[in-house]
Amino acid sequence: MRRGVIDVWKATDGKLYGLPTLLNTKGVWYNADLFTGANLPLPKIGWTYQEALNAAKTLTTKDGSKTTRYGLWAEDLINPFSAANCAVSAGGSAFTDRINDTTKVTADEKFNECTKLIADAVQGGYITPPGFSNDNATEGFIAGQIPMIFGGQWLAPSIKKGAPSFKYGFAPMPMYKDAVFPLDSVGIASPKTIKNAPAVWKVTQFLASTA
Repeated sequence: MRRGVIDVWKATDGKLYGLPTLLNTKGVWYNADLFTGANLPLPKIGWTYQEALNAAKTLTTKDGSKTTRYGLWAEDLINPFSAANCAVSAGGSAFTDRINDTTKVTADEKFNECTKLIADAVQGGYITPPGFSNDNATEGFIAGQIPMIFGGQWLAPSIKKGAPSFKYGFAPMPMYKDAVFPLDSVGIASPKTIKNAPAVWKVTQFLASTA
């Protein structure tokens, strides 16, 4: 489903109920030294889910059946919308019929295929499972304890300030067949039932400005 930045803030009546103030760029931060040490190619534009999950499996360490280091911390991957990104990349349908006022969801063959791909990785113990605490992911990555984490540009200041002792990089979201870039639009919105819409609109415009 292709939508513009402004479109996601419109309701089904075509009216605009909010303004974007930030666009997050999601992808994968990776420890390049660990990849090189494991003879894995570095993540890059066009890398696939299969390559990402294979790298996660290779970079995972275990003590018997217990995972001691997950190859990929994937909090943002374990949900239907991330599986839908994979499905659309594979040529499948979008998960929802529209962003606002959704009336139906679709779990087609490609969606199920992508869900199984992710579920197998969770069950294999090489990506973090649902409910796994992601609180210390950035610190763990900076310390060289985490090979890959899903994240975005918001982690850059912390990682740069942390000054890791290893080479690291950032790659876009992996793809299945075609490139899909999720739109994570953060902004300010008002309910359709607001009583003083003109006043709210003026405040919204001010908050979305450089002020």
